[in-house]
Amino acid sequence: MARGYGGSTPPPKDSLDFDPLVTVGSAGLRMWAGRLAEEPLIELRGVQGVRELQKVANDAIAGAALAIFRMLMRKPKWQAVPADPQAAEDLENADYLDECVADLRPSWSMFIEQALSMLDFGWAWLEILYKMRDGENEDQPWLSSKYDDRRLGWRSFALRPQDTLDEWSLSPEGEVQGLWQLDPATWKRLFVPARKSLHVRPMAYKDNPEGRSVLRSAYESYFDKVNIRRHRGTFVERDLTGMPVVRLPSEYMSDDADGAKKATYASYKEMVTRVRRNRQEGVALPSDRDPVHGQYLFDFMLMTAGGTRQIDVNQTIEQLNREIAIAVGADVLVIGHEGVGSYSLASTKTNLMGMAVGTYLDALQEVLNDHAITRLFALTPPHRGRTVPSLQHDDVEVPDLRELGEWVKTMVFGGVDVSDAATQEWMRRLGGMPPPPPEVGRPRPGQAEPAPDQFEEPPPGEPLPGNGQSEPAVPEAA
Repeated sequence: MARGYGGSTPPPKDSLDFDPLVTVGSAGLRMWAGRLAEEPLIELRGVQGVRELQKVANDAIAGAALAIFRMLMRKPKWQAVPADPQAAEDLENADYLDECVADLRPSWSMFIEQALSMLDFGWAWLEILYKMRDGENEDQPWLSSKYDDRRLGWRSFALRPQDTLDEWSLSPEGEVQGLWQLDPATWKRLFVPARKSLHVRPMAYKDNPEGRSVLRSAYESYFDKVNIRRHRGTFVERDLTGMPVVRLPSEYMSDDADGAKKATYASYKEMVTRVRRNRQEGVALPSDRDPVHGQYLFDFMLMTAGGTRQIDVNQTIEQLNREIAIAVGADVLVIGHEGVGSYSLASTKTNLMGMAVGTYLDALQEVLNDHAITRLFALTPPHRGRTVPSLQHDDVEVPDLRELGEWVKTMVFGGVDVSDAATQEWMRRLGGMPPPPPEVGRPRPGQAEPAPDQFEEPPPGEPLPGNGQSEPAVPEAA
């Protein structure tokens, strides 16, 4: 094709009149036969990469960071928010959604724990399982429900483990249609469609279905740390005991030595390489001496070097620990271990970690609202045609109550009304206070107002409801 101005290829003639509903570009994913090759390191691709990331997750620093992330992300409460708080049907939809969350087996907290495997591996795939809410089922306890209204509800969100992934199924436009799973028990390939699943990722460059693990940036530091720790035992042993050295007459080491002397020389070489402070605690040597100088013909010693080592192994490992903590966003774990770091710095780092955790929860919340809830209400005929509710999580971090009080005081002095029910409920929740008792006779939002004769006193002179008595009329003042 002829080159245009500046050496670039001119666009096709028909590209200027485009159809807005037709996709032209490509996602640019490197994938062959359903397997991705976006990861530069071959050892981190596919199932092998899952195995390697499992090793990183077992590291002391990385494992502690993941444990903190999980605890922080399991702490916030989730609640159903109606589309219209003043509409009775929307309030009923929100109540139904809360019931479905409470009716999960295992619990909602365990679902959060399963979904958080996306932090370890970059993605998590959970199949949505449904059940008929028909009370207790003794024959099939996993189908039991706390409710018996014969409506469809969630049974569980079952994790499809990352190490069982065999192949991705993507549309020509790059949309995930599902995944092929290799069952390790039966060695059968199972297809799990995307329409029946939740696909959560902490981040997704190129819309990569495998996302990116929060441990990925720490892998190189972890690899170096493992290699150094593997040799640290040898370094310590050599430093404490010294290098074994044995001396024997040169005739035993000569190439012209007879078989017996060569065998003796070989046995002493093996002894030098195997001597340890365990089973071979001592060394047996002959007592023959040189007749001229009186020294032993065979001698064994531990040769040590004075002074300090040029490389401090423990300091190197501490540096790698800091790199791992920084890579996973939890460097607050190592603040203060070296005797440095202020309270304000630790507070800032903690806030950053809380923001990261909140972002991960937002990603999970978005998938739940866009996929799980909309599909649930699409399968529930009594609530079709209404705007579905949504699930929202509370804040991960609770602000300082003194700072919050000063802020509320400033807002009140500025003329902002904070007496509405929503603001009062929000402040009570942040302060850990119980909800206010329900007001007797106050209707729920969306319900009809009570009849006037139930709460209003009758006019003077008319009988009171329920007792047939009447009050005397009060004469008007002259």
